[in-house]
Amino acid sequence: MSRRAARPAAALAAAAVSAALLALALATVAASAETPLPAGPVAGAALPPYAGAAPFRWEYPDTIAAVMTDLIGQAETIAAPIYAELGLTMVRGVVVRVARDHADFLKLAPPGDAFPEWSQGITIPPRGEIYLTVFDARGAATDLGRTFAHEVSHVAVHVASGGKPVPRWFVEGYAILQSGEFSMDQVETMAQLVARGGVSLRRMDRAFHDHAPSASAAYGAAADFVRFYRDACGRPALARVVAAVRDGADFYEAMGRLCHAGAAAGAPVPGESFDALEARWAAGLRERYPWWMVFRDDGLLFAAGGVLVVLAFLAVRRRRRVSLAAM
Repeated sequence: MSRRAARPAAALAAAAVSAALLALALATVAASAETPLPAGPVAGAALPPYAGAAPFRWEYPDTIAAVMTDLIGQAETIAAPIYAELGLTMVRGVVVRVARDHADFLKLAPPGDAFPEWSQGITIPPRGEIYLTVFDARGAATDLGRTFAHEVSHVAVHVASGGKPVPRWFVEGYAILQSGEFSMDQVETMAQLVARGGVSLRRMDRAFHDHAPSASAAYGAAADFVRFYRDACGRPALARVVAAVRDGADFYEAMGRLCHAGAAAGAPVPGESFDALEARWAAGLRERYPWWMVFRDDGLLFAAGGVLVVLAFLAVRRRRRVSLAAM
């Protein structure tokens, strides 16, 4: 989309969005600076087919060897805190397959499977496999570090839950929280969701399988709620919820019951219901993403300006009619 910073209204909106993003970034840094979680009961756990002495096994063409050097060198540093937040030590035996371009990336899909055309990274947790691409569908370079962090987060949730089903919105929200991918476009998308009356997390999962715009809205809402839950319920709460699912608890019941900071892991301390937590989160959305943020999009800003011009014209014409009638 185009950007015309010279327009005063657009500049003000962009400044407000930047402030919101800065606040979100500072909150993420502050949370990451807390004392790391101790290893939980699933520390070091692995599910088939995870096996091997090294945390990652890399497969990529020689043509991108120079690009891969940095990612391979940083991989364990990126992955360690993602695993630790869910009470895991380093998971081993994850296979990472990296393609040079998007066409080759789509060809990496296992037989009988297909990757979304708009995707830049895919994880198949039951197979212990991560797929990445150096260039996206438009030919632009991807941020391999962030995408890798996102996909490792999927592995972390899968292993910590013992392979038990966890809602897709939580899996994606946790991944965005860990990778820091929340973008200005997603801030705009969140403002649009709020303007339309919000979103139901329970009904959100199917949106991740839709086309890119629908998925973008789902990713933004999921990330915002997981961040809200961690801030409201205490950083250890995420690990407790996933561990409870592993032990057979209902995910939504566990999210409400375990929303209490400082209690022993799994202690049956009454908490808010999930629906009450979701309502509190939704109320906060209106403050964090006011409706006017939708006008960060120049197209919407131009359309709104056009409407105001028409309304002004009609008002002036009406005043002239009144003046003529009074003569």
